Amino acid sequence: MKTLVALYLMLAPLWAFAQQTFVPVSATMTDAEGSYTSKNFDAPNLQFWDNQSSITVKWGGDRLSLQKVGSANDAYSTTVSANGMSLTVSAYRSSNSGKIYLIMVKRKSREGSVTINFKEKKYTYQ
Repeated sequence: MKTLVALYLMLAPLWAFAQQTFVPVSATMTDAEGSYTSKNFDAPNLQFWDNQSSITVKWGGDRLSLQKVGSANDAYSTTVSANGMSLTVSAYRSSNSGKIYLIMVKRKSREGSVTINFKEKKYTYQ
């Protein structure tokens, strides 16, 4: 029994930081004429690692580290900017389950913005 407990304690941190994949579920485009939201668009899946104090996101070949927003443990964010454009990635943790349930990627420029929402892929079995 002691061996099983020791093995669990060694593997638990590895499980906690395991890579997770979220899929794009909706995109909202906003410009001078208004907003449009669609569920039919093409975007790559997003991978992330959650170590409870920060989140690492990999999307489109880039890796970004998200830090806690405020003192609560339920929101994480980072923003990078260049040439009049910004990219903000935000993640949200459920206070009930403690798991990340939504990641938002927002690209903003002078002309408008595009926000893509990512959520956990729900598998259906037939």
